[in-house]
Amino acid sequence: VSPDGRTIAFTRGVPEGANSVFLLPISKDLQPTAEARLLTSEGRNPQWISGGRELVIAHKGGLAKIALQPGSEPRTIFGISGSLIPFAVSPKGRLAYGVRSTDSNIWRQQIPFENGEAPLPSAIITSTAIDMSPHYSPDGSQIAFMSRRSGSSQIWVCSNEGTRCSQLTTQIHDGITGSPRWSPDGKKIAFDSSVSGNFDIYLMDVNGGTPQPLASSPALEAVPRWSQDGKYIYFSSTRFGAAELWKVSSTGGDEMQITRKGGHAVLESADGRSLYYVKSSDDTQLWNSALDGSGERPIIDNVYGRSFDVTKDGIYYLRREPDKTATLRYRNLANGQDKKISSINKPIIQGLSLSSDGKYLIYSQADSSGSDLMLVPDFH
Repeated sequence: VSPDGRTIAFTRGVPEGANSVFLLPISKDLQPTAEARLLTSEGRNPQWISGGRELVIAHKGGLAKIALQPGSEPRTIFGISGSLIPFAVSPKGRLAYGVRSTDSNIWRQQIPFENGEAPLPSAIITSTAIDMSPHYSPDGSQIAFMSRRSGSSQIWVCSNEGTRCSQLTTQIHDGITGSPRWSPDGKKIAFDSSVSGNFDIYLMDVNGGTPQPLASSPALEAVPRWSQDGKYIYFSSTRFGAAELWKVSSTGGDEMQITRKGGHAVLESADGRSLYYVKSSDDTQLWNSALDGSGERPIIDNVYGRSFDVTKDGIYYLRREPDKTATLRYRNLANGQDKKISSINKPIIQGLSLSSDGKYLIYSQADSSGSDLMLVPDFH
C-alpha cells in the first residue's frame, strides 16, 4: 500500500512466465475505486520509495526504479549476480535484499552392462554458476546446455567430455534463455527465451548467427522438442490458459494444438508414432498418447519433471524417492520391468539425455547452494 494509503502496487504473472506490475486505486476502507492499471509488463515485488512518487521493482536480473505516470519505463539501478530473493525498503531509505546462489553442474552416468553394477557418476561440465538442461548432439560428440557462467542465462556448447566450451547465444542478454535441443540432423538448436518479455521458441544454427523466433504469442511458449524426422517442433503453450502441447513446422507456419488435458515437456517415441510427456512442470506422472493427443494413458509415476529420455525399447528417467532423493532408472516398455541404475543424493535440476551410442546418461544436479543478505544503507 502506498504511503498515503490510496494505491496498492502488486505483481501479476503466470508460472514460469513474465511478471507485470499493476496499480490499483483504493478508498479509505480498502475498496477498489477503479480498474487496476498496468504500470510495466516486466517487473515484480514493487516497493514504494520517494514518499510514494516511485516504485523500486525486481527487473531483468536486478533492481530498477519506475515513476507512476503512464508510459514510464523502469530505470535500472544495479544488476545482481545470482537469484534475487524478495527485498524490502525501510521508511528511512535503507534497502535490504537477499541473493540466492546455486552451483549446479552437468554429471555423467555410465550405463552398466546387463546385470552389472553401475560405476560412480562423474561431473563433466562444471563452473561456479548454474549449468543445467544438458542435451547430447545426435552424433554424441557435443553437449548443449544452459549456463549462467557468463553472468546471464545463455546457451552453451561443449564437447562430450566437457572441453572446448563456447557460448552460442551471445545476442540474448536479458531474461532467461534455456531448454536447448539439437535438431535430428545436428545443424540447429531450438531453445526457449524470455528476452521478449515472455517465453517464446527460437531456432539457431549451431555455427552461430542470429536466433530466429519460431513460435510466439502474448502467452508462454517453452520447452521445445523435435520430432524424430526433424519436420516439427513440439512445445508447451499457455495461450488458452493451462499449459498444453502444440507443434509447429520447423520451417515456421501455422501452429497446431495437440493435448487438451495438459502438456509441458514431450518426446516422440523412437518410431515417431506416439508421444511421451508430463502435463506440467510439477507433474510427476509420465503419459503416453497418439501423435494427435488421443488415447492418453499414464505409464510411469514419480518422474522428476522433464527428466526422461526415450529409446526404442524403454525409457530412462529420474524418479523422486520418498526421502526426497532421486534414483536413475530404466523402464522396459515391453515387459514393464523397472530397474534402478544409480542413486543421486543431491537436488536434481531438470533434464536428462542419453548419448547416441546408448552408453551414457547426463543430467544436472545442484552441488551446493546458499544465500546472502545484503544491505544498502543510503538507498535513494
